Amino acid sequence: MIVNLPKYRISYSLIPFKRNQDLIKIKNFTNKIIFSASVIDGWNNLDEIKGNVPGKRVASFVAENFPKIFTSLQDTNIQRMAEKTAKIVDEKVLKLYPAHASCVGAFLFHYSDRNIIVAVGSIFVYIWSGKSWKKLKEIGDYSLDPSIYPSDVSCFFGRGELKKQDPDLYKVNPDTILIPTKTPIFIGTDGTEEFISIKDLNELTNKVGFDYSEKFISSLNDLASSRKSSQNDDASIFVKF
Repeated sequence: MIVNLPKYRISYSLIPFKRNQDLIKIKNFTNKIIFSASVIDGWNNLDEIKGNVPGKRVASFVAENFPKIFTSLQDTNIQRMAEKTAKIVDEKVLKLYPAHASCVGAFLFHYSDRNIIVAVGSIFVYIWSGKSWKKLKEIGDYSLDPSIYPSDVSCFFGRGELKKQDPDLYKVNPDTILIPTKTPIFIGTDGTEEFISIKDLNELTNKVGFDYSEKFISSLNDLASSRKSSQNDDASIFVKF
């Protein structure tokens, strides 16, 4: 599914696999914030909670509530706002599902003069430098070896069973960064890496360009579709031009 919103210069594509637990939500504002975008990857342990609804429900809950709480805080310190919001939302998620359900995600808050990105967990965030896409060093890598640990990431909303077991390892620490308002941004959930590398992204961008967002996201979606055989997880692609 491809969605284009020329008014906000954003395009995105949802590429479900078997579980369809990824979610992208755009929220309009009437104050200094023009809009927010939540790119969320939900999950639940099928051995403990049957079906795919719990992971999607957590993703939907976080996509709705994180922007609402973050924008309600009166604080000039962005990192502190993100940490407080993440803690509040995590506590609410754990009331919905005390264990075995979670999500990770990135939140974009677009102002007329800047963009704020808050990321929680393993998710890809790149910015366009003018010549190529660059990975943001401010966005951490929270990957774990699933053959050693019971989770493939250490940072997420939910999964109270792991946070009780090892609170020093499993947390909901957010990363934040401010980006100039006209700098293009790419956000992808972790399933994206299975068929679109940053090299692929750079080659496609240099070929297609940014003049037409619909053409860009369609080309990106076509590339992903051509490599469908290598997909093992839901994937979502979001671009702010």
